[in-house]
Amino acid sequence: MKHTKSILGALAVGLTLLASPAWAADVPVNVPDTAKAVQAGDLIARAKRALADKLGAGVANVWIFPTNDANTVFVQYSIATTSAVSTIALPAEHLAVVVMNGDRIEKLRELVHTDTITALRVRN
Repeated sequence: MKHTKSILGALAVGLTLLASPAWAADVPVNVPDTAKAVQAGDLIARAKRALADKLGAGVANVWIFPTNDANTVFVQYSIATTSAVSTIALPAEHLAVVVMNGDRIEKLRELVHTDTITALRVRN
């Protein structure tokens, strides 16, 4: 019975995420397969919609991770950028803490400085 509830919860999270119009067809959003993610399904869906509105196109490899806070998620994503030293589009990796207030982002704090990543890639 517990396994059935977990599967139904995961399915509900997946269906909620697919219902979001902005990223539904373009960018898959990954969510860890954990009980915590199932419990935070509504928060994850709200964060996904708000991030789609805020970040727009060019976003890839999106992961949303629940936290122990009822309104906070970690979000990992990439945005393709072209550096000054190369015409090749490099993915700029992002890791952010997102605090939600209802359906809107109350606070978004980037934890990775993208210039550091670009500098490391240029050196290697």
